[in-house]
Formats: sequence, C-alpha cells, structure tokens
Amino acid sequence: MNIIKADLQHPFTAVPNASIRDPRLKLETLGVLTKLLSYPTDWVVCITALQRECRVGRDKLQRIFRELEAAGYMARTKKRMPDGTWSWPCRVYAEPLHHAAISRDGTPGTGTATHGKASDKQSNKDKAPLSRKELIVTDEMLRWAAENTPLVNPQQETAKFLDHPIATSRRYSSQSDLEADWRNWMRRGQEYQSKAGRQNRPTPKKSSTRRAANDLNDTSWLWN
Repeated sequence: MNIIKADLQHPFTAVPNASIRDPRLKLETLGVLTKLLSYPTDWVVCITALQRECRVGRDKLQRIFRELEAAGYMARTKKRMPDGTWSWPCRVYAEPLHHAAISRDGTPGTGTATHGKASDKQSNKDKAPLSRKELIVTDEMLRWAAENTPLVNPQQETAKFLDHPIATSRRYSSQSDLEADWRNWMRRGQEYQSKAGRQNRPTPKKSSTRRAANDLNDTSWLWN
C-alpha cells in the first residue's frame, strides 16, 4: 500500500505517532481523541454535540472517555456546583500522562498496563457499575424536568437524590439506567408536590351575595 501525504497549508492537528499506534486504544477511541485534539485550547465541549458529531450514544461515549482516562490521555476531576449538580472538568492530552505504558514507536512497553492481568483489570473497570454520585445532569434532562415535573425544583431534588442514604449502595449498569432512576425520583417529587398542593388548598367560602339571593328566592314562608 502506497501512502501519499499532502503538504498541508490549512490548519491541521499534529498527533504523535506513538499515540496513534497505541495498541490500548480502539479505533473509535482514537477517533474521538483526534477530534477532541482538533479543537482549540480551553474549548468547551458540549457532550450532546460531540455525540452527534461522532454518531455514538451516551453509554458508548462514556466508555470511550473511560478508555482515554485509563490510558492517560484524559484527566477528569469531579466538581460539585453551587446548585447541587455535578460538573466534570477534563483535560485532553496528545500523549499519555504515564509514558512508560508505550514506547516511542507505539509498540507495547514494559508498563504493567499493557500486559497480563492489568488489561483484564482495565476491561473490568470499563464495565464497573455506576453510583448516584456519578450522575451528570445535562441541559436535556433539565428541559425534561421543566416539561414533566414543573412543581419540582430540579436543583434541590437532584441534591436530595445524590444525598439519599441509598445513594452509597445502589449501583447502575449504565448511565441510561441512572438517568431513568433520576427521572422516577423527579416524578415522585412532582406527585408529592401536587398532593401537598391539593391538601393545602383553602376551601372556598360560600358567597354572602349568593346567600342573600337564596334568601330572597325562599318563598316557603308563604305556605306557613
């Protein structure tokens, strides 16, 4: 196979050969990494927009992110926002943070991450169940809450959802299952608020004007 390389005059992205040939990265994972590296520095990536561009679902994109993180190409930190939601600031690197895992030509090095049982551990990590603390509230979820649970404050209910005692023990097989449980929680909050509103609704008092009209219409005294 002959490889022809053009003399690029337009903006392009430089990716080290060692990273491109990293055997730990699947082809789809390498594609997402390359797309992320093509954005300007400090570019704010919208997850839903990235899903559309890469034509992948939420669960698959989460798995790809975990692969990049495990290989050292992505570093994420978990940060709780003032409104109770969680944010995941992350940095993407053209080369892995732990360079011992691969050699300069992309062949497996002496690092334990590419040999023996370490690979099995990485595979198990990809399949690790999620906890409530790993919930990521997206704009799409907030729009759903505004349409379907208008009586509920999404920030407050999400904080309750995350701080509930069951949050430390319950596990979910996918992000979709975690979001489904969050929606059920929001629906229960909507039902509670709706029921509380009916109970606290004041009983309408009988109009004095109507009583006066009824008194004038009462002709029973004529037959006494």
